[in-house]
Amino acid sequence: MQAKVFFISAAVAVIGTLLPWVDAGLFSAKGIDGDGMIIVLLVAASLVIHFIFRQKKPLVINITPIVVGGLSLIITIIAFFNVSSLSSEALIGEFVSHGAGLYLSTFGAIGIFVSGIIGFKNPPAVETVAEIEEENKIS
Repeated sequence: MQAKVFFISAAVAVIGTLLPWVDAGLFSAKGIDGDGMIIVLLVAASLVIHFIFRQKKPLVINITPIVVGGLSLIITIIAFFNVSSLSSEALIGEFVSHGAGLYLSTFGAIGIFVSGIIGFKNPPAVETVAEIEEENKIS
């Protein structure tokens, strides 16, 4: 469950960075052109960490999405405020609004964060040494 939520949310966050974060009439700016690149790098790093430590360190697997999701969420919240300040300045009479990519990246960041919490609430079963030895004797 945790891995599915993590991977889907990571994909949504990255797709959001490829879409416009700011729409201003004829002008639009993609997330990847600015702070969205940080989100892409954070998500890529968390995917690498997930694949390296998925069997060995469940604690790392649960903490990483919380950190990455939290940082990504902070980045998107700051971007929301920046776009809002642009719209109050009203560039050349154009209406400035939040783009769909900013919403997607925010939802993806929230999902990544939640996947870490799900991992802590449902930790993977860890076999004890005695259980492993008993399985080996039976086989």
